[in-house]
Amino acid sequence: EVGNWMRTYGQAIHCSNGNPFPYDLPWGKITVSPDSRDRKTRINLMLTDFPRKKISFQGLKESILRCYDPARPDVDLPFTCSPTGIAGLEEVVIETKNVTPSLLPMVVLELDTEQPPRIEQQLLPQEGTLRLPASAGRISHGNELTGGNQNGISVAGEHFSGAGHSRLDAGGRLMYWDNPSDAIEWQALFPEPARYKVEVVMMVRQHSAEWYDGQKLRFRFEQNDGIHEWETVLSGKPFAASAGVCYISGLAEAGTLEVKHPGNGKLALAMIDPGSDGGKTMNLQEIRLTRIQDMPE
Repeated sequence: EVGNWMRTYGQAIHCSNGNPFPYDLPWGKITVSPDSRDRKTRINLMLTDFPRKKISFQGLKESILRCYDPARPDVDLPFTCSPTGIAGLEEVVIETKNVTPSLLPMVVLELDTEQPPRIEQQLLPQEGTLRLPASAGRISHGNELTGGNQNGISVAGEHFSGAGHSRLDAGGRLMYWDNPSDAIEWQALFPEPARYKVEVVMMVRQHSAEWYDGQKLRFRFEQNDGIHEWETVLSGKPFAASAGVCYISGLAEAGTLEVKHPGNGKLALAMIDPGSDGGKTMNLQEIRLTRIQDMPE
């Protein structure tokens, strides 16, 4: 089966480059390959979430000449490129209901360039969700506290057990965060006004330990028109356990955010209290902003 797939779709693997976007897309994987026949750059969209009627993405800064299924290269797939609230930023929507089912279905975009595709490198919402991984944030460390018996006072005047600084692990997660002087912030680009649900994805870093919530956090969102701050105590549940997974992850709700104007925004996150149990920390994987309502401009 893999051999049959490679005969039809092998261009996505052989002599190709990796994903040019600074993140994964929600519907699949991406590679980029030149074509020696006409020297047109091609973007290969491999659909891990299939079947579905359409896929969409934002951030490509090249003109698309055509879109097709490599299993039927002579038949074009319908697509649209629509402007967003950001100058020069378009949303591409591709109809995928007629894509050939296979081991890994694929769509190819033929671009009007011979060069590597230009891609917006700022974090963007994709299909209604903006994912802010810890590895993409700017981490700041304040006062270092050492020794498990030390006590400190957070920015809210609450007592906590002392700890060192949080740090990124090899998987890009911000680990062992219980120091209220540490913080993380992200820059992102918002194409339109919208209200977002804010969620926090966390991991427990002890083998077979129970996932927990209850951390108290402060969020701060800045745009040119002002600043919005809120505090929340995380409440959520773990993801369904998968075979062979030692470290359990889960999702906790953290309020809502209104983005009133298109453009750049900065979201900052600070720890107030890691929880009532002084031995607990937060292991942050990402913040998710999911659009729940469009806002009038």
